[in-house]
Amino acid sequence: MAIRRNLTVALSTMLATTALSPVALAQEPEEDPIATLDVITVTAQRREQSIVDVPISITAVTGADLDARGVEQLRDLQYSIPGLSIADRGPGTGQIQLRGVSQFVGSPTVGTYIDELSIAPGSAGTALSPQLLDLARVEVLRGPQPALYGESSMGGTIRYITADPVLDEVSGRLGAETATTDGGEGSYRLEGVLNLPIAADKLGVRLAGSYENAGGWIDTPDGDNANGSTIYSLRAKVRFEPTDRLSFSLLAMTQSMEEDDSTLADINMFNPAPGRAPSRDQFDVYNLVSEFDLGFATFLSSTGRIDREGAVAIDQSDFTIGFSLVPLASGGLGRSPGDITEAVVFADGQFERTSQELRLTSNGDNRFNWLIGGTYIDDERVGNSFSVTAPTPTSALAFDLFGAPATTNTSEFWTLYAQGAYALSEALTVSLGGRYFEDERSRQIAPGAPFQTATFDSFNPRVNLTYDFDRGIVFFTAAKGFRSGGFNYTRVPPAFTPPPASFGPEELWTYEVGMKQYFFDSKLLIDAALYYNDWSDVQQTLTIAPGVPFSFTANGGAASGFGVDFAAQLVVSDELRLGATVGWTDMAYDTASATHVAGDPLDLVPEWTASVSVDYRKSLANGVIGFARGDLGYTDGSQNTLRNLPSPPFDTFTFVDGRTIINLKAGAEFERFKVYGFVENALNDDGTTYPAIGTVTIPARGRPVTFGLGLDVTF
Repeated sequence: MAIRRNLTVALSTMLATTALSPVALAQEPEEDPIATLDVITVTAQRREQSIVDVPISITAVTGADLDARGVEQLRDLQYSIPGLSIADRGPGTGQIQLRGVSQFVGSPTVGTYIDELSIAPGSAGTALSPQLLDLARVEVLRGPQPALYGESSMGGTIRYITADPVLDEVSGRLGAETATTDGGEGSYRLEGVLNLPIAADKLGVRLAGSYENAGGWIDTPDGDNANGSTIYSLRAKVRFEPTDRLSFSLLAMTQSMEEDDSTLADINMFNPAPGRAPSRDQFDVYNLVSEFDLGFATFLSSTGRIDREGAVAIDQSDFTIGFSLVPLASGGLGRSPGDITEAVVFADGQFERTSQELRLTSNGDNRFNWLIGGTYIDDERVGNSFSVTAPTPTSALAFDLFGAPATTNTSEFWTLYAQGAYALSEALTVSLGGRYFEDERSRQIAPGAPFQTATFDSFNPRVNLTYDFDRGIVFFTAAKGFRSGGFNYTRVPPAFTPPPASFGPEELWTYEVGMKQYFFDSKLLIDAALYYNDWSDVQQTLTIAPGVPFSFTANGGAASGFGVDFAAQLVVSDELRLGATVGWTDMAYDTASATHVAGDPLDLVPEWTASVSVDYRKSLANGVIGFARGDLGYTDGSQNTLRNLPSPPFDTFTFVDGRTIINLKAGAEFERFKVYGFVENALNDDGTTYPAIGTVTIPARGRPVTFGLGLDVTF
């Protein structure tokens, strides 16, 4: 509580100081085009704006910054974006969390987009992870975004904005990297970008692709360095501008990720599990965007399609061997010692989405700006899981703990949304928005079985007040986020009562005050926000009886808490730039339930994250530029709480380690190419990245220190 009070007072004092001193801060900057911060343009409010003018807590990482950092996936950015944490243990298992809004079950709590297409998966913990290749920027919007982005955007929204074709010049880039990991195998990566005008100023295409072969570093009884992986990504974007008022953009991309074994390991980077646990995740994304300038407004149509399939194997031998000895009356397998020596669960699934969005956005910078739109999305998920045990005395199998028939889930939802902003004066603007959401869901537990159906709806408002200084803004926002309910299906032993057939939706209110302010003639930018989350009807994983590990989902309890986002950028000179971020999240459960008691933190959410970056560029002889970059990222540890399972064999508390990661990069930039060396995880931090939970008794660990060289050629 002392920490909370101190942070609240500190931020309130900072905001008050800003609000009371507009004259001192509103002076025009002196002419210094080199040593000032770049203006970043974003489309977070569905129109182009300077990031400083957007009354949303937002981080935008440009394509140039992604290249300078050397990052390839969103998880590589998590420590440097306040409030963001990602838990994953392999391809297709990403669980993205913003501002402490964390869940294992149900729909995602963070919305994700590629350009104008929602790519949020149908369930939490299965986020798509596109390669950060040839992007204009990544926008991370914190807090509920009900009017503009809708369902699943409870904790926030992440947008991957791909680079548009340039219609008047041929250009391209080729890149190659090679690296070696301490105690592991070598890796290499190839990537390329080609921009081709087809009809000058009218039609062009941009192609981007990458291939990575990442060496493993975890040893198993099956062999050393068993967890090698490959990733390839291909993307084409075509842009057609037949007139100044009409444009079409077509995006098509495919990506495949395969991992030979999991990243589960002990402190010695050894996984003692007898079985292999490969995984793969493959998806195709298509998005056609049409825009027509009507003069008073711009009409936009976004048509999208996603096809995805994946599979994963999970070795659960340790758990299953012990659980096989539990009597059937207690929900166990009721087998004799030695019946099971190895158990691996296999799961696969397919996901299909078709979507259509129509939107009308007012043009110009008027006293009243508005937008109105609607979306329709049709999802289908088909999944199957089964277990393989060795040996497999099927005659003794009274009940298969892990087996399940193919299950089909559908979600057909539509939304109507609108937002308007009215300038009450030159400085003060009020914005009101909202979205009505209706989701019709169904579930079929096996081919030929009847469908369960349910409909969930919600109206989600947002109100914002913004006071505009010449050099920044102060804003207040209240917004409601929403997540649909769903269905339960658990094959329980005959002695137990089946769980409820469905569970309900949940909602989250966030109240936020923030500021964005330039100082010292635009050399320093401070971006800070204080927020409070109030989460009700939280969906939780329960068990069919105390101490019996057959789970289902139900609504129970509530959670709330304060948090702070802070980011600073400073131009020291035209050669040196610094950055720093801090994220603090104090979300905790308010009431007791079967899984948590009051005061338990949200699962897998670190309380603190922080980062520091140093970027130095120096002109050398003959037009050569030397550069060096250093990034330090820190995250607190976090815990997962399972109070409703027997301990032992389950742990009531499992933990993710705190980590400190330092990445370094340095090289020389010539007219057409650059060469560089890099070090990732320079401190060789061997902390866990995902805990041992439930039937998985070994945590996941990140890659050890890695050294590499790279070459980029542009034309």
